[in-house]
Amino acid sequence: MKGFIADYFILLMLIFFIGIFAVVMAYAASLMTDTGNPYIDASMTNAYNGIFSFNSVAPFVVVSLGLALIGSAFMVRTQPIFFILFFVVQILFAFISIFFSQAWTGFFTDNAMSAQANLFTGWTVIMTNFPFISIFLGIIFAIAVFAKGGGNG
Repeated sequence: MKGFIADYFILLMLIFFIGIFAVVMAYAASLMTDTGNPYIDASMTNAYNGIFSFNSVAPFVVVSLGLALIGSAFMVRTQPIFFILFFVVQILFAFISIFFSQAWTGFFTDNAMSAQANLFTGWTVIMTNFPFISIFLGIIFAIAVFAKGGGNG
C-alpha cells in the first residue's frame, strides 16, 4: 500500500465531516424521541445516547487519524527538496482549515441545530481550534515524510 501526499487534506475533511455528521444525527434523533410510541421513543433515546457518545471520543478520533496519517507518511516516496512545495501547500491547508472552522461556527450558530452543537463540546473545541490542529498535524506529517531521506519509502 502506498501513501499519498494528499492524505493530509483528506484527514482534515474527514475530521470536519465526522463532526458535522455526529451533530446532524444527534439533531435528527432528538426530533424523533417524542413520537408518542413508547417503543420508538425508547429506541430513539438509545440511538441519541449512542450518537452523543461521539462527543467523548472526539479527541481519540483526531489522534487516531493523526497516527494513521503518520503511518501513511512513511509510505510516501519523496525527495527532501519538495519540502518547500509542501510548506506552501501547508499554508494553503491552514487557510482552508480556517474556513472549515468558520463553517462549523456559522452552520451551528443560527439554526435549529445550535442546541445540539452546544452539547457536543468535544467537537466544538476541536473545530474551534481546527487551524492549530491542522498546522500541528501538517508539521508532524512533514517531519514523517521528509525526514526519512531521499527516495526511501
